[in-house]
Amino acid sequence: MMNKEKSNPLQKLRFLLLTPAIAVLALISTTASAEVALEEECLSQSMATAPQDTIAKKGSVSISGMPQDGVVYLVDGERMDAAKIKSINPESILKIDVLKGEKAQMLVTEDNLEGVIAISTKAGQHTAEAKEMQRKIEHINAANVPGATSKTETTAQLPANALYILDGKEISREKVQAVNPNSIATIEVLKDETAVRQYGEKGRNGVIKITTKK
Repeated sequence: MMNKEKSNPLQKLRFLLLTPAIAVLALISTTASAEVALEEECLSQSMATAPQDTIAKKGSVSISGMPQDGVVYLVDGERMDAAKIKSINPESILKIDVLKGEKAQMLVTEDNLEGVIAISTKAGQHTAEAKEMQRKIEHINAANVPGATSKTETTAQLPANALYILDGKEISREKVQAVNPNSIATIEVLKDETAVRQYGEKGRNGVIKITTKK
């Protein structure tokens, strides 16, 4: 494990803005397997999306592999067991935030915590618990908290029509490809009405917000 290559957090972004059901499944899969923000050594599990025919029929997330020790799942501000994540309809998911290291500890105080996956749903986004969770996440992301390091890896092709925000400023896809993966603290993906509400028509095709280590 010590000499295993860690994933580039930008590598899987090309999957994030596909058609809704498949996109959300891909996002959950890559998020939980450490390819968006949590590193492999923190999440020693395997998560995979269901086959496409299963997605169309059931609209559910398939989780397989080792137990997710040290990973906490929050859905609209409430803690949920990893097994119950399978029952979430991908179409109901608004966005997913991933926190690791000290940032995870700031959201959930717990021994042996490796990371937090916070899921916001369309139906539950306005509850008091969901709003409080998002308020805390925004505060944490704005704080000067170091993240874990990762090894550099070739950047994959990124979505051409997405809006990219780096440390609060709009940048081009080309500049995103030049970002050193070692400098990335968190990546947040906004879709649908949330993206449009925050960024107008520019966010119609999705927004990828990257926060670097300070």
